[in-house]
Amino acid sequence: MDKRLKIFTESSLRHLEAIDGLPINVEDTSEEQATRNREKRKALVDGIQTLLNKNDKHVRRLEEYRKRLDGEIL
Repeated sequence: MDKRLKIFTESSLRHLEAIDGLPINVEDTSEEQATRNREKRKALVDGIQTLLNKNDKHVRRLEEYRKRLDGEIL
């Protein structure tokens, strides 16, 4: 499970980098379209960040379970 959570985190970060690097506006892009493009990019980034936050909670829970199994937490 730990490996799967780490893979998800790494994959999500790669997606964030890819989204950040996308050229969303060119010279002839209208201001309205540029605004929509920025909003769409922001929505994608927010969605991935939400998933990363949930993933972090699972990572912490897994660490807690491990510590309980090892007897570090009573």
